[in-house]
Amino acid sequence: MKTSEGKLRIFFGMCAGVGKTHAMLLMAKKLISEGVNVVIGDVNTHGKEETSKLLEGIPVVEKKKIYTQDSSEGDTFGDSFKEEMDLSAILKLHPKIVLIDNLAHTNIPGGLHPKRWQDVFEILFNGIDVFCTINIQNLESRKDDIERITGITITETVPDIVIERADYIDIIDIPPEDLLLQLKAKESKKESTNNCNDFFQEDKLTALREILFRVSADKVDTELKLLKEKQGQNKQIDSSGNEEIWKTQNKLLVAVGYGPFSEKLVRTTKQLADQQRSLWIALYVDVGHALEEREKIIVTKNLELARSLGAEVVTTADVDLVEGIDRICHQYQVSKIVIGKPGDHFIKNILKGGSIIERLNQLDTTIDIHIVRRPTDNIIKKEQKYYAEIREFFKEKRNYNPYILVTIWTIAITLLSALLAYKYNFISYRTVGIIFLLNSAIIGKFFTLFPTVFASILAIGLWDFFFIPPLFNLIIKSREDQVLCLSVFIVATLIGSFTSKIKRSQTLLRKREKHSNILYQIASTIVQAENRDDCIKGIESTITNIFKGECAITLKDKSGALENFKRGKDWKFNRPKEWEVALWAFENGLPAGKWTDNGPNAEAIYIPLLAKGKKIGVLAFLSINNNTDLTLEMREILFTICSQLAMYIQHELSTQQ
Repeated sequence: MKTSEGKLRIFFGMCAGVGKTHAMLLMAKKLISEGVNVVIGDVNTHGKEETSKLLEGIPVVEKKKIYTQDSSEGDTFGDSFKEEMDLSAILKLHPKIVLIDNLAHTNIPGGLHPKRWQDVFEILFNGIDVFCTINIQNLESRKDDIERITGITITETVPDIVIERADYIDIIDIPPEDLLLQLKAKESKKESTNNCNDFFQEDKLTALREILFRVSADKVDTELKLLKEKQGQNKQIDSSGNEEIWKTQNKLLVAVGYGPFSEKLVRTTKQLADQQRSLWIALYVDVGHALEEREKIIVTKNLELARSLGAEVVTTADVDLVEGIDRICHQYQVSKIVIGKPGDHFIKNILKGGSIIERLNQLDTTIDIHIVRRPTDNIIKKEQKYYAEIREFFKEKRNYNPYILVTIWTIAITLLSALLAYKYNFISYRTVGIIFLLNSAIIGKFFTLFPTVFASILAIGLWDFFFIPPLFNLIIKSREDQVLCLSVFIVATLIGSFTSKIKRSQTLLRKREKHSNILYQIASTIVQAENRDDCIKGIESTITNIFKGECAITLKDKSGALENFKRGKDWKFNRPKEWEVALWAFENGLPAGKWTDNGPNAEAIYIPLLAKGKKIGVLAFLSINNNTDLTLEMREILFTICSQLAMYIQHELSTQQ
């Protein structure tokens, strides 16, 4: 059984070529000379002779070969194998220190973890020290800034928790001008053919170097603060002579959606929160629109990114996005909102009474609004941008059934009016206009905004063509008729807008009622439980019934290690592959398994029970139909349940001490 975690040492540089691997190997050679057991898990010397020489005398863990069905690799069987660091062999060998290059590396599919940094965390969990290398460009929260500076697309990143987890950070620094001289010298010796490209320019390297120092300084500041708190030296004297705890008063909020810009907003908010030593919230507001599967995936990805960067994720439902943001801001005492510069939505702004920023500023002027400019390199061409906005604005048109129904109904009203007007001379053509106005009101009662507006436009066209003189053309000469046509259109638009908002409000109210009932059942289970075991069994049973799946909860033992799930070792949650994912979730304090990026091949999702930063246990959930995904809302409810349960268990543990 593991008694303590390993130490993580990161060799941190501004870019490739500064000598991170060389510095790591030099330190390894020194430790080997002192008798320390050091092995190489994966090291890439990039063909540098002086670095390759340092490999001599350092044991290497042989890589495992993974079969890949990739036709581009060739037709022969042997060509279909790729090499990858052997995590299992390293754990079995259990050296004192393992050397691992390129922490941001993406693993070949088929292993326990999709990313190398997750392998590193597994090694650390098993009590093995790790030396590794990483460039500043691979840090998740800095990705957007560095892409803008360098003009390159970064595909491999590591979350900021890796830097936060590091016990030691060695900054491997070299002045940009010296690095460029070295690269030019290698180019002249034909040792490199592509180093001196647009990326390696002095101004860009200097910017990367500055970001590297800032991140490192933030790490040092955080460690200093923790050290002071441990030593009880974090108190300050205010003007009245009283001691007060050093704490952050600011709280930031970023609204997360399914747009590609949300990812940049999340990273920007993380940076601001780090700079201001603030807590931050990632908020998703469900406004009642049915999302496509692609949009659901993007929202989930953005929320998971925010959670991995340390945000408190909050989901809520409100028919109006701005009102939802404002309500959560007051509920959580938010001091600053981070929002992207809104696009030009002229029609939307008229209907809603202004842009998002204008309306937020009108609702509460005490909350600061931080506007993030959209990246210019990702802006769509002007024509494509407007087409995209039109598609977004008329999103409900993707369901054509309402439009077919209102078309049939409007044609029927037209035929009836023609019968009354021409055969029986019972009504005049202007009375037909009143009938069409009544028709728009009736349609607005049963349909939403866009079908109602569509019906009114169709009615105006039919009325003009068949009833308003001159007949059988779309010319309207009479000013009274023009006003009446315009009135039909305006009334239909207003009625459709009101009914659409009412229907979405009803849908959201039903969702809220359902969510409240679930949380009420969980709260009742916790309150009515006579002891901790009864509480856990009750919550397992409640989640199983509500979410239509299997739920299990396990807690840590007295030594702090996670106990196996009950029902024996053969139970599905205790099987080796599933148990490894559960352990990872517990040790790292992050959700793992299905619907996550951590062990996504697992059958179940494993959510850590965290209370005031302390790890309590793990909740596991497996859907009965493994092919059916939990909705975003249901997953967030699971996270809320885990928070409530963790707080209850932590309280129980505190009272027993």
